[in-house]
Amino acid sequence: MKYVELTRFGIPWEVCRMVEGPALGSPGPGEVNIKVEAGPINPAELLLIEGKYASRPPLPARLGIEGVGTITAVGEGVNELAMGDRVMSLGRTNWAQEIQVSSGAVVKVPKDADVQQLSMLKVNPATAMFMLERYVNLKPGDCVIQNAANSAVGQLYHSVGENQRGQNTQCSPANRTVWGITQNRCGCGSIGWR
Repeated sequence: MKYVELTRFGIPWEVCRMVEGPALGSPGPGEVNIKVEAGPINPAELLLIEGKYASRPPLPARLGIEGVGTITAVGEGVNELAMGDRVMSLGRTNWAQEIQVSSGAVVKVPKDADVQQLSMLKVNPATAMFMLERYVNLKPGDCVIQNAANSAVGQLYHSVGENQRGQNTQCSPANRTVWGITQNRCGCGSIGWR
C-alpha cells in the first residue's frame, strides 16, 4: 500500500516521497478501511510541506488534508456505514491508496457525484459556510466583500452567499507569486465586476 510522506520541510518535490507501506489489516472496532479515490493538493498542504503553515507536524509525516474514497471493510460496531459506501475522510493522511480510520472520522457522500469535486468538500466549502453563517450575523440583502479571493473559497462564498442566502457578494483579485509563477485572477470570476 503506497502513501506520500513528508521527510523534511522544503520544496514539495524534494521533500515528499512515495512510501511502500504494509497492507492494511482488518479494521478494529469502530473503524473502516477506505480505498482512496481522490485527494486534491490543497494550498494549505503546500504551506505545510514548505514549513510555512501555522503548525508543523512531527516528521516524517503522512499527508493529505482532503480525500474521498470507498469503504472496503467495516469493523465491529459500525452500523451506519457499509462496504461500498463512498465517504469523505476528515483525517489528514489521505494521500494514500488506502487508509484505516475511525467511522466517526468520515462523512457519507453521494456515489453518483463527481469524485474530484467530492474530494474537495472538506476545506473550502466549510470555510465559506463558516464565514457566512458564524463569523457575523448576515441577513438577506446584506453585502459581503472578500479581498484576495483567489481560491475556491471565493467562488463558494459567492455561490452560497448570493445564490442560496440572498446576500450581495463582491470579491477582489490578488496578485501573488508562487514558485516564480505570477497569478492574477479573481476566484469569483463568474460574477464579474459590478
